[in-house]
Amino acid sequence: MNANRKRNNLQRRVKAQAAEVDTFSFFNLLTSPELLSTLETLEPAYRERTYPPTETLSMFLSQAMSPDRSCQNIVNATAVQKSVCGLPANENSRDRHS
Repeated sequence: MNANRKRNNLQRRVKAQAAEVDTFSFFNLLTSPELLSTLETLEPAYRERTYPPTETLSMFLSQAMSPDRSCQNIVNATAVQKSVCGLPANENSRDRHS
């Protein structure tokens, strides 16, 4: 298999993986204008972590809806999805509370 074909196959697999798990849709829903103020009043203060509570909840919801419900799968899929969207895989999606 030539290099271009391998790269195209890899790109297709990455895009398919990113499409399977939709953590961003859950995150966008949780941080939408309709829910954000309610969510912020319920969200406790927390320390800086790799995944803040809103992102953790988004990942959990995606994990629960996924055929492969493993934690490692959702962590990997979220990193892939962030990478495909041009976001750093290990940084938070929004500011953290102190």
